[in-house]
Amino acid sequence: MSEGNRWMWIFIGGVVVFSILLLLGECNAKPGRGGEDVAVIDTTYFRPIEGRDDLMYDEQTKVIFYMFNTYEQHGYQGFGYGHMTPYLSENLRYCKYIDGQIVEYIPEEPAG
Repeated sequence: MSEGNRWMWIFIGGVVVFSILLLLGECNAKPGRGGEDVAVIDTTYFRPIEGRDDLMYDEQTKVIFYMFNTYEQHGYQGFGYGHMTPYLSENLRYCKYIDGQIVEYIPEEPAG
């Protein structure tokens, strides 16, 4: 093997090792340290809709969401996960919770 080929393979090996280390670092990324790919939802403004355990609304925007979550306790460890998705009407429009009623949201037409 010539001297030039040897250095080429050393360079390629270094690139491969560096790429693997970079990927491993991103897999272990924690929120607040770059690599934030998990949606963190601030539930401060979510309020339950009375009589509907599966629905909540955002206090600021009034938009309604299905809220699904589960939690299991195994000994001293607890496991849980959740999901939320917008609540849609029969016409596939978003709904809002206004004055104790579920109301279909129809956006205003832009002027002009």
